[in-house]
Parts: sequence; structure tokens; C-alpha cells
Amino acid sequence: MAQERGRERRERVMEAALAVIASQAFFVTDRKVPPALTTLVEDVRAIMPPMKEARPLAADMDRLLAAFQAKVYDVAGNARD
Repeated sequence: MAQERGRERRERVMEAALAVIASQAFFVTDRKVPPALTTLVEDVRAIMPPMKEARPLAADMDRLLAAFQAKVYDVAGNARD
């Protein structure tokens, strides 16, 4: 059970990191975010704005993971119940 929770946590961290990477990629290339991703990128940027200079990211990532937990995973878990 603990192994399963650890695996799920790693997957969630990777998903949040990919969302941040995508947001940053659109920012640095000055590309328009596709309509299908607009809400996700806005949600990510509300918590973790694009990087213009180096800064610590751990606290922002913790907040982003909590937001993903509440918006995505908790809802999905309730739908399975």
C-alpha cells in the first residue's frame, strides 16, 4: 500500500512538472497557448508564474500539487466511489 502511494505521488509530481514545463515553453517562445490548454496554463501560472529569473520553486510546486490534488485527483477519486 505504501509503495502504491509513493508511486502515485511520483506520478503526480511528474504531471505537475510537465504542466510547468509546458507553461514555461509557451512563455519563452512567445507562443499562444492553444485553446484546449488555456485553462490549465492559466491555473498553473496563477500558482507558478513563468520564470524570468532563477528562483526557488519548491514552495510553488507544493502549492501546485495541492491545487492539482483538489481539482483533479480528489474529484476523480470521488467519481470512482
